[in-house]
Amino acid sequence: MIFSCSRTDRRGAAQPERSLFTFIFFLSFFLAVAGSASAGYGPNVKLIKDGGGTWGSILEMSVELHGSSARFTVRKKDGLCFNTESNISIRISSTNGKSLASEIVQLGDNSARLTVPLDDRSSTQSYYAYLFNSYGHAWVGPLKIGDSPDMSPEISHTDRPIIREDFVDYQPMRGSRLEPPRIDNRPRTVLVNEQVSIAVTVNSCRDGVQLQCFAEDSNQTRSNYYESERIWSDTTKYVSFSFNRPGIKTIFCKTRNNCCSSAWASRSLRVKERPNAPPQPPRISLDPATAYVNIPVRVPVLPGRDSDGDRVKVKCRAEDSDTRVPPGWFNFPQWTDVTFTFDKSGTKTISCVTVDQKGLESLRTKRSITVLDNTPDYKNSRTETKINISVETGPDGTNSKVKVHTSKSDDCAPFCNESSDITYDKPYLPEDYGYHADPAQEDEASYSPEPKDGDPVRDETIPDMP
Repeated sequence: MIFSCSRTDRRGAAQPERSLFTFIFFLSFFLAVAGSASAGYGPNVKLIKDGGGTWGSILEMSVELHGSSARFTVRKKDGLCFNTESNISIRISSTNGKSLASEIVQLGDNSARLTVPLDDRSSTQSYYAYLFNSYGHAWVGPLKIGDSPDMSPEISHTDRPIIREDFVDYQPMRGSRLEPPRIDNRPRTVLVNEQVSIAVTVNSCRDGVQLQCFAEDSNQTRSNYYESERIWSDTTKYVSFSFNRPGIKTIFCKTRNNCCSSAWASRSLRVKERPNAPPQPPRISLDPATAYVNIPVRVPVLPGRDSDGDRVKVKCRAEDSDTRVPPGWFNFPQWTDVTFTFDKSGTKTISCVTVDQKGLESLRTKRSITVLDNTPDYKNSRTETKINISVETGPDGTNSKVKVHTSKSDDCAPFCNESSDITYDKPYLPEDYGYHADPAQEDEASYSPEPKDGDPVRDETIPDMP
């Protein structure tokens, strides 16, 4: 029993010794790990979006700490690609502070990644991302990094990682989610209103996918986007775009099926103003063929059409002429009268061009016109009027009448030659100086049934000659 007891006591004494050894071992290991952790910053991530600049707050910045360095990632808040070449730098203390690292982002890049060494861990440092290009500047920050929670840094080695999926580099995993399409980077430049086909490569899945694309200021808008039929195998689709405004434009595409959508893929291109094409030449009427010195003559002219759809007008000129063109622009070509007044006789040349609203002129159209000296001379024209008056008596000596015959001829050759005749007769009225017609019977006057020679004729009004 004693032996047994003594053995039992010795085992009981050994167990605390082993427990103490184990405790000391793990404590040493923990201190070593803690010391190792305190020597660096750990893989911690922080995101900040506060900023400003020419276009307002458009950037966001995240940082990932690795040992004694920090890896900054700068993107656009809207998730789109950068639409022009820009310089991005990481600066300390302020936007005007010392630049620790810089990078050039190209047209179509979606982020900039810059690594900065963290040499001084004794205090909190403020970091800014600063972007500038030929159009303006933008900045985001400050993002503070320190090593002690007591100093209220935004990141310390005691922080837990803050990671957002949409800011992690996307690595497609087939079978788990849809892959974004790949947009070909050609062409880089197109013209306004030019039809261009962009190749978009799609990776499908067993359920099939549809491709959706749109672009700003194009025929494929955000509300009226392109959508393909269901695609069952990996393929390349050609999406047609036509841009109506110049500038840097971004194309967006994604794939989707019944359950989900891929991330948006995007690329930018430059849209340039289309060179102005000249309008078509005008048409000049061949009528009239002649004109007279110092007498205005109107010549119809039809402007040509403009291939760019601009409004048009005509400009005309002629030798030895004062030329007047009606003012104003035409949305559609229509005939207009151009007035020429020539001050010399001879064969003259009329020439006209079509002008668009941008001031570009067409080829010149020409025609000849003959200008004469023998202008109309109305002073040499004459009018001749003849009047014949006769008295006619019936066979039985009654029913005598006065017959008046007139004729007129106008001789204004070679411009006119007119003549007219009129015959006017009335009953003969015998001479009776005491006769007074009854006003009430003036239209049906009573006449002497037996007129005598020498009797006066009743006054009547002879109608004017035509």
